[in-house]
Amino acid sequence: MEKIIIEIPLKTVSEFNSSEHWRLKAKRHRMQKFFVREALKPYLSKITLPCVIKCIRIGSRLLDEHDNLRGAFKFIIDQAADCLIPGKQSGQADNDIRIKWEYGQEKSKKYGVRIEISGLSDHPHLSTSV
Repeated sequence: MEKIIIEIPLKTVSEFNSSEHWRLKAKRHRMQKFFVREALKPYLSKITLPCVIKCIRIGSRLLDEHDNLRGAFKFIIDQAADCLIPGKQSGQADNDIRIKWEYGQEKSKKYGVRIEISGLSDHPHLSTSV
């Protein structure tokens, strides 16, 4: 599978440290899911499982990588997995062993998310016994 790179102008925040009103959070989650779904649509027929999906947060400051970085991608990875593995209950497909998740981040004045999707064969350090 050829590597697919998708850039989405979304601002992500640590979901664990966010103290926003629940309506603002819900609106952000819906927006994240919508943009990820729309960005993935043209590529769904080209993506084969197993695969590696790397989510890269672009923002003005770095989040700690242990939990806040992963938490910032919660709804983004849920939607990406739901698109790749339809039929599972919403939010459950990201647990599928055929998808290996990786995370990264970059500092920039502009906010965004980059999603890089590649085959397992492009990652010799990962096990191919899926």
